[in-house]
Amino acid sequence: MLKSQGGSKFNEKHGSILLDNLHRFLGPRRQRKVTGLIISDESLGVGRINKRTLRAAIHGLVRANLSKAETEKLRRHISGWLAYMNAVDRKGLEQLKLYAKRLALAHGTQKAIKGLWAK
Repeated sequence: MLKSQGGSKFNEKHGSILLDNLHRFLGPRRQRKVTGLIISDESLGVGRINKRTLRAAIHGLVRANLSKAETEKLRRHISGWLAYMNAVDRKGLEQLKLYAKRLALAHGTQKAIKGLWAK
C-alpha cells in the first residue's frame, strides 16, 4: 500500500491510501468520452476523428460529382454535425468553416457550401 503523497485535498484531509492493485496514474490529456463528446482537462469537443470525418464529407460535397439526392443527403448530414458542433465545440466549428470556405474558393464552388451553417 502507498500513503497518499499530496494529490487531492480529500486524500490529505482524510488520510486516504492508494492500493497498488486498484490505482492508475493517468496523464493530464487523458480523454474521457461521453455520448460522442471528448472531455479533457482543458476542453470539451467532438474529437479529432469526428472532425476529420466531417472534413472529408465537406471535401466530398465540394469536389465530388454527386447526384442531387446524394448531395442533399450529404448536406443534411454535414448541417446536422455543424449544428451539434455549434453547441459543444465552437473552435472546431470555426476551423471547419474556414476549411470549407477556402476549399470552395479554391475550386470555384462556393454554391456547394452555401447555407450549411446558421449565421
